Amino acid sequence: MPIHLRVLAAMLLLSGPYLAGCSPEAPHATVQGEQLTCSRPMVTTRYVVTGLRVPTREDVTAGELLGVDVDGVDDACGSPDYEGSVDNLLIDIAAALPSLMPSDPFYFNAAIEAGLFCNSTEPGCASVRYEVAIERCGEVARLQLSRSGTTLGADIVELDGDGRFDARFELLSLDLPVLFQGAHTIQAMNLRRARVSGVVSEGALEELVIGGANRYEDYLPLVYCDPAICDPGGPIDALFDVMLDPGDASCGGISVGFVATAVMLSGDD
Repeated sequence: MPIHLRVLAAMLLLSGPYLAGCSPEAPHATVQGEQLTCSRPMVTTRYVVTGLRVPTREDVTAGELLGVDVDGVDDACGSPDYEGSVDNLLIDIAAALPSLMPSDPFYFNAAIEAGLFCNSTEPGCASVRYEVAIERCGEVARLQLSRSGTTLGADIVELDGDGRFDARFELLSLDLPVLFQGAHTIQAMNLRRARVSGVVSEGALEELVIGGANRYEDYLPLVYCDPAICDPGGPIDALFDVMLDPGDASCGGISVGFVATAVMLSGDD
């Protein structure tokens, strides 16, 4: 028996809310190492770092972002962590640097600003640009950090409901450009057990933090340091606050942390 047109119309009207409520199947992500494939076409969003600095003691007092937990060990080797188990001895090192050369004090954050965001016409300006690229498949993403077009590392991350991510790397060689005593130079920053965390928001990456630890052999002070202090076995050993290798009874790394800002790039950038 043919269905009456009025009955068909009523059936469609009643089923409308259910049809409208149907949502397409979520994309399926496949992960192989650092590679991500998706059951749907993926879009890559790129962000350029527009600010990078060492947190300050004022940030500590104000309860601001300070870095990441590098080793998962609270107060390793008698060195107290910051709130939230954050390891970042660079806060204290940066605060102490000006007193080491009172006649020509060195301010780390000012040196980063002048070195990283220098005018390309300045003699010696490295014109370095750090970028974060995020390729998403639903709530799974491949995050890649690069320095002037060279990939520093990539990791597959899960994004929570707020867009928060936490990428981890065995090694990130930042090679940070700084201005020291009027000359542009590169400060080696070979961050082991590195982490890059933040939140994907509209047009930017918020709460962006980069952290890790330097081994002694990677630690190259910007200012002269008396070998009696800085050679292994000397007082500098007391600075090591990170257990880099599982099962270590001693600390082999100095924790480092930066807070950053990054904005979305357009297709033409």
